[in-house]
Amino acid sequence: MFLRIATFPIVAGTLDRLTDRYWSLCAPIVRASEGNVGCLLLESADEANTVSACTIWETEAHAVAYESSGRAVEVAGRVGQFFAGPPVVMSHRTIGGPRGI
Repeated sequence: MFLRIATFPIVAGTLDRLTDRYWSLCAPIVRASEGNVGCLLLESADEANTVSACTIWETEAHAVAYESSGRAVEVAGRVGQFFAGPPVVMSHRTIGGPRGI
């Protein structure tokens, strides 16, 4: 599996609206993309007003295809009004065999 995690600060007081928008407008786009295994929206337990969006893919090629299709930019645009700064995006490959989810 391959994961992309985008972490970004959000405007104070907008978490509920961001959450509603992500699950109603963004998650369906991600989930409909070929090779998507799932997506998560995570609230930081350590940093106030910080959120991470995680997408999980069967392969790195699926994640790259999603990015190059323009859908990632479309999704970010749908929630961009809640960003208080630019996202930091990191990619991760699973290692060690099927021990996880």
